[in-house]
Amino acid sequence: MTARLHDRLFALCGVLFVVLELGGAFLAMATGKTHSLTVSSTTSDVATAIAHPVGAGVWVGAYLEIVSVCFFLAFAAWFADKPGGRLLRPL
Repeated sequence: MTARLHDRLFALCGVLFVVLELGGAFLAMATGKTHSLTVSSTTSDVATAIAHPVGAGVWVGAYLEIVSVCFFLAFAAWFADKPGGRLLRPL
């Protein structure tokens, strides 16, 4: 694999991260009510969320967001190794 192809592949990973992250978030929001639970939610809020499960579209959106993180990790490792990144190389 040439260096140019290598760079283009990992740059594509960065683009895919953004597309999948936004697509997953918008899909989850558009297909059904998502739960808005936080650390400070009461037990009755948690019980209501468990009693009313979300639809399949919300799960697909969540999985797309998880897959996008894998693309981000590949992009971040590549970017850190580039000469401008200087994160993985000593100064």
